[in-house]
Amino acid sequence: MKIQEQQLKKLRLLDLKELSSMVLNKKNEIINLKRQIRFGKVKNTSKIQQNKKDVARILTIISEKAEKQVQQNIENNQKNNDK
Repeated sequence: MKIQEQQLKKLRLLDLKELSSMVLNKKNEIINLKRQIRFGKVKNTSKIQQNKKDVARILTIISEKAEKQVQQNIENNQKNNDK
């Protein structure tokens, strides 16, 4: 199993608040890296790209979880209406 797959499994176990917090942290990290690059402190720009990909992965998981919750709510409402 690839490292990335293991990381995705761990991310999927987190709740929405934790995932949202991770997105904010990654975005702040991107901002700080850009600032450091501008001032010449960091030359490795690949970290920015990696953080952007991480943000995209986390947002995808958030979307999946949100859609799953909507589906569960719809199913629950249908069950309540059938009673």
